[in-house]
Amino acid sequence: MNTYTFHITLYDLTFLGIIFTGLTTAFFLWFTQKTNQAANRLLALALITIVLWIARILGIDIGLSTYITNWSWLPLQFSLILGPLIYFYVLQITRPEYKLRWKDLLHFSPLLLEFGAQALAIGDSIKTGAATYETQAFHQLNPILHLLAFISVGTYLYASHRLIKRFYRGLKFNQGDRYLHELQWLHNSLIGFDLLWLLWIPFKAVDYFYYHNQLDTYAYYPLYLFLAVVTIGMAVAAFLRQGTGVPVEAAPFLKPPLPAEMKQKGIWLKKIVKTNCYYEDPELSLVSLAEKLDLTSHELSRIINTALKKSFNDFINEYRVADVIRKMQDPAYDHITLMGIAYDSGFNSKSAFHRIFKEKAGKSPAEYKADLKKELPFYNLGQHPQLATVISNQQTIPKWYAEKLNRSYMFKNYLRNAWRHIARHKTYSAINVLGLALGICGCLVIYLVASFEFSFDAFHPDKERIYCVDLSSNWGPDATLAHWNSVPGTMPDAMRNDISGLETVAAFHPYTPKVTIKAGDKAVNTFDKTTAVIAQPDYFDILPYTWLSGNKNNSLANPMTVVLTQSRAQTYFGNLPPDQMIGRTIIYDDSLTVTVTGILQDWNKNSDFNFSDFISYSTIKTSFLRHRISLDNPHVIDGDSQVLVKLPAGVNPSQIDAQFPAFIKKYINTLPNPRTHARLQPLTGIHFHKEYGGRGNKADLRVLYILSAVALFILFIAAINFINLSTAQSIQRTKDIGILKVLGSGRGGILIQFLIETFTLALLAIGIAVIAVQPLLNLFTAYIPAGVKFSFTDYTTWMFLGCIAIFTTLLAGFYPARVLSAFKAVASLKGGTSDKTGNKGYLRKSLIVFQFTISLIFIIGTIVVEKQVNYMQNIDLGVKTSNIITLRTLFREQPGKVKVLAENIKRLPGIEQVITEVTPPISISHLIDAIQLKGSNKQSIESYAYSGNADFVPFYHIKIVAGRNLLHTDSVTEYLINVTAAKAMGFSDPQQAIGRLLANTARDKAYPIVGVVADFYEESFYHQILPCTISNNPDVQKTIALKLTPAEFQKGDMPLLVSHIAKEWKKLYPQEAFDYAFLGDSLAKLYESEQQTAWLMRTATLITIFISCMGLFGLAMFTTERRTKEISIRKVLGASITNILTMLNREVVVLIAISLLISSPIAWFFIHKWLQNFAYHTNLSFWIFILAGAGALLIALATISFRTMRSARANPVKGLRNE
Repeated sequence: MNTYTFHITLYDLTFLGIIFTGLTTAFFLWFTQKTNQAANRLLALALITIVLWIARILGIDIGLSTYITNWSWLPLQFSLILGPLIYFYVLQITRPEYKLRWKDLLHFSPLLLEFGAQALAIGDSIKTGAATYETQAFHQLNPILHLLAFISVGTYLYASHRLIKRFYRGLKFNQGDRYLHELQWLHNSLIGFDLLWLLWIPFKAVDYFYYHNQLDTYAYYPLYLFLAVVTIGMAVAAFLRQGTGVPVEAAPFLKPPLPAEMKQKGIWLKKIVKTNCYYEDPELSLVSLAEKLDLTSHELSRIINTALKKSFNDFINEYRVADVIRKMQDPAYDHITLMGIAYDSGFNSKSAFHRIFKEKAGKSPAEYKADLKKELPFYNLGQHPQLATVISNQQTIPKWYAEKLNRSYMFKNYLRNAWRHIARHKTYSAINVLGLALGICGCLVIYLVASFEFSFDAFHPDKERIYCVDLSSNWGPDATLAHWNSVPGTMPDAMRNDISGLETVAAFHPYTPKVTIKAGDKAVNTFDKTTAVIAQPDYFDILPYTWLSGNKNNSLANPMTVVLTQSRAQTYFGNLPPDQMIGRTIIYDDSLTVTVTGILQDWNKNSDFNFSDFISYSTIKTSFLRHRISLDNPHVIDGDSQVLVKLPAGVNPSQIDAQFPAFIKKYINTLPNPRTHARLQPLTGIHFHKEYGGRGNKADLRVLYILSAVALFILFIAAINFINLSTAQSIQRTKDIGILKVLGSGRGGILIQFLIETFTLALLAIGIAVIAVQPLLNLFTAYIPAGVKFSFTDYTTWMFLGCIAIFTTLLAGFYPARVLSAFKAVASLKGGTSDKTGNKGYLRKSLIVFQFTISLIFIIGTIVVEKQVNYMQNIDLGVKTSNIITLRTLFREQPGKVKVLAENIKRLPGIEQVITEVTPPISISHLIDAIQLKGSNKQSIESYAYSGNADFVPFYHIKIVAGRNLLHTDSVTEYLINVTAAKAMGFSDPQQAIGRLLANTARDKAYPIVGVVADFYEESFYHQILPCTISNNPDVQKTIALKLTPAEFQKGDMPLLVSHIAKEWKKLYPQEAFDYAFLGDSLAKLYESEQQTAWLMRTATLITIFISCMGLFGLAMFTTERRTKEISIRKVLGASITNILTMLNREVVVLIAISLLISSPIAWFFIHKWLQNFAYHTNLSFWIFILAGAGALLIALATISFRTMRSARANPVKGLRNE
């Protein structure tokens, strides 16, 4: 009999108690007959939802899948209906007469999303055999469901609070303020939910930003407990209350009788208010009425509350409603609208009038008037009996009617008004939409690029435990840290033996061979290059694949075997089933014949390890690859050899790093004080670091950060532009706002109206941005990674756009909406504005200054970056690189054979000169020697060691400043040094170094210095020129460099020439892949990042200037409209057009000057800091700032000239005709 042991923790026991308590409470709520049974059943469902959720967590925690295999298939998660259940429970409590309708079920429709996610997880579970909560579908969809649940519950909690507030507003005052505590228990329970949801934010923030979504589930258990306790507490409180929401009045015989004096005061108060019509004052308050009656406010309140048993507002509003009804019946008022009658009776807003009238009379004003016309003849001028009912209506709880204001209708009305305004003001709207579209499109492109780059290798399981080994050395006078970006072939096995705390170690070597597929003896298909890798079997334990055929344990165990991805296998063999591809043969580089032993399912994610052909590592020793890759010499580094390691859970990489110094001293560098270092680098950072983890197509993290900052700035500037244009329209909209307020619109309604307008414009901008993003990606394809694209089916992109729409609406729309909604009704109808907008417009001007400050920073930055790139491209490098091709270095070949190849190539037509060397003068890798003058007591100098014959210096046009060139010899007999080396040795004049004997660590014998060459740039401009030597050592000269004749280079028929060179190569090296590169192209890569930065700065500058100019155009429109009468008066008094233009443009000049003063030190700080990264850089001249300011000023004046010229030439009569 199989036994199973549950490992129960204290949390699990608590969860069990909660499940039992919750189910019991839900049972009593559901079946106990009470006044609020319908509401209680909704709360019972909410409680059951929480209990099922807790039960699911408990099952996962105790490992229930081991005992009941498919229990996780049960639908136990219904988080998306928790919010609606709470909301409708509160609705039933506050409005017992409300009946649930069929359309209310739409609130519960998100449950279908959870069912769909559960179905996908079950499908994955059936395929993989794992529990649903361990499937890939679950891990992808569960964060989205959590986010939706968070938004859903938060929204419905807010709506529930509004229901309680509305409930309190509907209650009539009844002997004190005890009614305010009627739903205090429910309010407190909802506050508990609010706190829980607020706590969820820091938990998720810490999990996402600090733990990278790897925070243990136990960390959330306190939140789960809090949620369950709050829900059960609410359920218990509801169960113990009777008729919640319906206050029980005391029996009449228990109420103490009123004193006679108080009754007389009540009669007197009603008479005097009615006689003097005090209620007609719309501003009437308790204090003002008390002053008119010579009473204290406290005494008046006591009379109303005690004698009349009403609140002050109810007391006054009953007279107002009665007065409205009387006037409805009076033919003398037939020519006045209902709102006119309402204002005449003391109401001050439309919404208040409708609400109060319906509350008192039981009908809307229009319905009431229509009924009067049906019931009474037109000649009946007597008072309607219903008037008495209105005055004497004293029920404590007003009757709530289901015919509430239709919110969907209000929303449609808001949308309709927003669209009308957009259509009416096409110019403003077009500028706003275009500005926002530019900002959003820029943000979208940058988001796509950033999300693409950050997605590399983020999908691997246990990625936080996978690392690569980074080897580096300190060398040079400044002890510069140089990364090897490779490891010795002996290192992986040595690490397995000598370093503890490693779970898995796997060596691999990228390989790009030619591929031949044969059928018998006939080649049926060939491929010039493939993305292959020579890997150990442990590679698949670190970076797992899904195996379609074969298995990871033995597919790469033997030499001459290969594993293919499915797509690559289909490319080679067609659409055969994976099992039929096993046993097929592939030939790499014409001589490496391997057998297919496995087929893998392709990754559909981005990775720097996206290889297609996996050749067994043991193949190296049994093939020609052993000449390329050394597996037994720890001092030989192969440029592409790498090693990945996976650490056990709980092991810190610093524990491994601490073991490397002893390891390096034992295996790699046996010197007493080795300068070689090793450390583990995380897998997720490999894509952003070119110095370790391989030489793939990597991204520059600095550029991504700059891109992200640019995206935020562009969006922020677009929002500021929107604020400027919206507030600039305030003069045109004052009367609209005044009319809305007179008709009863409150500040909140107007605020929502403007926010909806902003949201509509944001949606239009997003639509334009979505349409423009793909053409924009195509336009800048040279600067954007190849895999970046906009997918209409990518939900994360749409979520980003949704967040951008909301963020833009709040950022750009809230301030204008708040300002415009604050206009006073009377002042607005007169054409004036609120003081809050500020006639001087300091905020608006500040925003313009901010925009142009950012624009000037980008302009200055663009000028400096372009200047630096031009400096790097046009400076004299000290060598000539045009027309030069370098061939692949043959490290393991004999130098004599290399010289034979050089002589054969030299005979080809179109070749001017051929030399052999170690490396070109400018390269990313160099040989390093420690040199010292013979007999000198000074410390040795680390230098670059170049090797070439007498043709090396003239081949690259290196200038000799002292002495002579090398002679033609067959070995090292003399040296050339550069000027920097001569200075490092203490020579003030290069001529002094001639004839001195120079020794290095590689040779015991010293040789004379016969010449000093001018300094030339050896690496990128980030590095200083270091000492170097040039000697003729044929043993290390295994790189061929050839120079084309000018005629051949201009002719441009490179493919033919390269094919001839490749033929000569294959004659001597049939097993070696042929590769070449133009030296000029290699040099261009040294400042490729700076060129990308320059492009980025140019693009950002154009966008920010364009958006800023649109904001400035809005300011010009605002200024000219506000000063129309002033301009007209000045023209009448004799001002010329020049005077008017000077007056209007003076403000812009001042704003640009202020922007320049603010931006200059900021730009200088950041650009100076950027230039300090270069060892050699351009000067940061003062004229750059002057040029940027002048350019911004010209652009600004050109932007506003149309508007200011139009105002200056306008007829002054039109501006003054309203006076």
